[in-house]
Amino acid sequence: MKKLFRLISSRLTFALFFIALELVFVFVLVNKLSECSSYVRLFMNLLNLVLIISLFNKNENPMFTLSWSILIVTFAPVGWIFYLILKKRRRNASGLVSFSEQRGEPPENDGRIPEKIFSHLLYIYNASGSMFYNNSETKYYPCGEIFYEDFISELKKAEKFIFLEYFIISKGKMWDEISELLLLKASDGVDIRIIYDDMCCLMFDKKLRNELKNNGIKAVPFNTIHPFPDVFFNCRDHRKIAVIDGKTAFTGGINIADEYINKKERFGYWKDSALMVTGSPALSMTESFLNMWKYCTGEADRVSDIVFPDGCTENGIVHPFDDTPGDSERTAEMSYMKIINSSVRYVYITTPYLIPDSDMMTALKLAASSGVDVRIITPHIPDKKYIFAVTRSNYRTLIEGGVRIYEYLPGFIHSKTIVSDDICGIVGTANFDYRSFYMLFENGVYMYNTHALTQMKNDFEKTLDSCVEITRENYGEISLFYRFFGTILKIFSPLM
Repeated sequence: MKKLFRLISSRLTFALFFIALELVFVFVLVNKLSECSSYVRLFMNLLNLVLIISLFNKNENPMFTLSWSILIVTFAPVGWIFYLILKKRRRNASGLVSFSEQRGEPPENDGRIPEKIFSHLLYIYNASGSMFYNNSETKYYPCGEIFYEDFISELKKAEKFIFLEYFIISKGKMWDEISELLLLKASDGVDIRIIYDDMCCLMFDKKLRNELKNNGIKAVPFNTIHPFPDVFFNCRDHRKIAVIDGKTAFTGGINIADEYINKKERFGYWKDSALMVTGSPALSMTESFLNMWKYCTGEADRVSDIVFPDGCTENGIVHPFDDTPGDSERTAEMSYMKIINSSVRYVYITTPYLIPDSDMMTALKLAASSGVDVRIITPHIPDKKYIFAVTRSNYRTLIEGGVRIYEYLPGFIHSKTIVSDDICGIVGTANFDYRSFYMLFENGVYMYNTHALTQMKNDFEKTLDSCVEITRENYGEISLFYRFFGTILKIFSPLM
């Protein structure tokens, strides 16, 4: 009951309530006027036409154009408002540019890196502005419980700073233990900063922020929720970044909430993954955090003021990257596709949502029809049933194209990974869906020839033992209503 009351009384609920009132007011007003005047009806038709023509001239993904066209025409004038509020827009990202003076020029390939791998690195470098490193170490975590042990251990070692950026921070055992540790470190003079997405962190009210501030911890929201949303309203900070002293950094699918470490059961067993990198890649991830910090607060920090370690012993390449809706690059999706298109033997993927656009769908089927063993693991117990219905609606096309689909029987798999041919892969925050590829701020780590890649492959193969494969035969066992519901919703999948 208390949880329900907090939800009802939260800023998000009030904001959504007032937005709904605004939509109802506009809908009633315009329709009343249209009943009284043929000029209003003509204006509405002309505006529909203008918006649809502008959609076709934006050279967007065809599914985006179709979905928005249906919404605009069918639900005018509310459809116009949704389009203006929710449609991805480029936004001045000057606060998110890389520290170019730290980046330097990318080294030329000296022959030790395969050309296809070097092309991956060069694409990420040019798209996100981040540098790649060969003096680091990596560790892959196949579940939240194992990750959490090392995460707490590294936090305890902090001497200079702890930077945390998370999509979800929720009250519970995990946050209680972390916050207690942060307060202790802050009292020792450690610089602690937290960035959280304002839509998904309802616990961070003004009272809590002031309490943290009074104890030496800075916490700032990304994209504050308010009753009068702008065109950036739907672009959320989906990144998960933790940096300790510039020596160690974490990323992956795990947020700060009890279900991610199975302290609380939601949707069966919650399987997630994370990556720890030590050494110079922490430079890029610290840059990434400080760029977002500057964007949220206006406070600029020079990376050169922070002393980074020289590196570690692992003989591989680590390339952290960011993806932002503030530009025309789809860095996360294109990085996934580079791996898929260059695979020879296999490509293994885990994702909680499988809603690929036409480009990704083509890449997956092309790889499978070229003899590559393409396998994808999705959840069997969903967190959002309507999105799960759309995910399942894509199974038949992929299966007929030679892609092998598996559902994780014990519960919900939230991991976002891809590994190929024992030599390259990515652990990150981006799902295989439109929101991650087009609308959200994401981050990830591309790797070549690292220890973590072997750990990722082994985890994938072990996870298959707990999965059921969806085939042409048993696909029909999914209820007809569920498949029909998913097919209808698929039309609007770019809006989800």
